[in-house]
Amino acid sequence: MDSYNFSNQATSDGSEIPVSVNPEAPSNNLSSLSIGNLDTTGYTFPTEIGFNTQILSANTSTKTLDWTNQPVGDIVNGGQAGAITVGSSTSYLTLQGNQGIRLSGGIKFQYDEISLTDSVLLLTDTHYFVNITGSGNNILILPSADTRSGKKYIISKGYIGGTLIIEAPVTDSIEGDSSTILTIKDQRIQLTASGNNIWIVL
Repeated sequence: MDSYNFSNQATSDGSEIPVSVNPEAPSNNLSSLSIGNLDTTGYTFPTEIGFNTQILSANTSTKTLDWTNQPVGDIVNGGQAGAITVGSSTSYLTLQGNQGIRLSGGIKFQYDEISLTDSVLLLTDTHYFVNITGSGNNILILPSADTRSGKKYIISKGYIGGTLIIEAPVTDSIEGDSSTILTIKDQRIQLTASGNNIWIVL
């Protein structure tokens, strides 16, 4: 049985990924394709065509890629249905379309309910809708608007009495003011970073 080996420089450091093809795979007319080092991390592709709604899933014990059933429209992570993370945890994920972005099924935004009592909280990039509960006089400090053009916060005072002060960094302002104050329960404010050291109130 003959085999043919191909090498492609596919990695950033110029190393080669070995690919081998067996043109005489049994039981059908399709060739079997293997990629990577078969003794360690390589995988062999199936020699048959999968059915509709099936996906290729890595089988680490047999070093093969196998067809597995998957519900229509679902996305899998590691071969299992469920949540999947796209993009980097340290940068932005950019979605771009010529006619905008269309999402079907609704949108779920980040929501945090945080209890404070006469405390100070620095808002981070992971916050979006923040409902402050607790009591007393609390302070929220915004991050720099200069490096966060378009970043938005919705802040809600979810407790009776006291005050919730929202402060801008020393180099920023909230439309000309250094801070703004929420004094009534369920009072809310929406802020968007302009990118030039100003938080805009919407």
